[in-house]
Amino acid sequence: MGTTNVTTADDYINAITEDTAMVLMVHQSNFFIGGFTESPDIREVKRRLPSHVNLVIDQGSGMSTERFSSDETQLATYLDMGADLVCFSGDKILGGPQAGLIAGRDELIQRLGRNPMMRAFRCGRIILSLMEELLVRKLNQETSGQGIAERTLANLPQARQWCETLAQRWHHRVTFVQLPTQVGGGAMPAQTYSGCGLVLNTPLKPQALLDHLRLGTPAIFGYLHNNQVVLNLTTVLEADQAAFVERLDSFFQQLDRGEHA
Repeated sequence: MGTTNVTTADDYINAITEDTAMVLMVHQSNFFIGGFTESPDIREVKRRLPSHVNLVIDQGSGMSTERFSSDETQLATYLDMGADLVCFSGDKILGGPQAGLIAGRDELIQRLGRNPMMRAFRCGRIILSLMEELLVRKLNQETSGQGIAERTLANLPQARQWCETLAQRWHHRVTFVQLPTQVGGGAMPAQTYSGCGLVLNTPLKPQALLDHLRLGTPAIFGYLHNNQVVLNLTTVLEADQAAFVERLDSFFQQLDRGEHA
C-alpha cells in the first residue's frame, strides 16, 4: 500500500485478510510527491481495522518535541491518532546516535523484546547510554539536548551575523550569499530555511580549491555551484568557528603572498 500518488483508507482495509496481523504505514521520510495526491487519515484507518490487526507507523524522521516543521508529525501525535507502535530514527532530527527506536503499547513492546531476533537487533551499551544522556538533557530542556537540526535552526540569526562579519573581514576574497538550508538528515526534503554562506573568489580553479580546503587541517568542506566554491556557514558549529577562521585567514594570506596551493 502507499506506492501510488493516491492512496485511501480503502486500499488498506480491502487488503486485509484473516492472516493479516499488522498494517504498516510508512511516512515519506526522504522524498515527497506533489500534485494530484491523497493520503489516508490515520485515525480512519485505525478505526476501521479489525481488532486483531495492529497499526504500525514508520515515522522515519524521529521528530519528538521539536516544533520547527509544520510538515512533520510528532511521535506523540501518531500515538494519539491510535498507532499501536511507532518506529523512528535516533539520529536525524532527534540528534542522538544512529539507532532505530520503537514506541507504543507496552504489551507489544514486551513481545518484541522477547522475540529471539531481538538479540541480533538490540543496541549495545554505548548506544543506549548515549541515547539516555540525550533524552535526559532533552527532557530538562537543555541546549545540549537539542539535535543538530534544532540547534542549527535556532542559531540561524547568529550564523547570519557571523557570516556578514566574515564577508567584511575577507571582502577581497569572498562574497556573502543567502542559501536555502535543509535540516533533518533527509527527513524533510521539501522544506528549506533561510541560511547564508560565502562564495570564494580566488585564482585557483574551483575543484583545486575544494580539494585544498578539504585536505587541509582542519578540513573545510564546500561545494560547487555555477562553477564557484560555496561554503554554507550555517553548518559550522560554534565550537569550530575559531578554527574555521584561523584556517581561512592563513589560506587567504598565502594567496595574497602569491603562494598558491
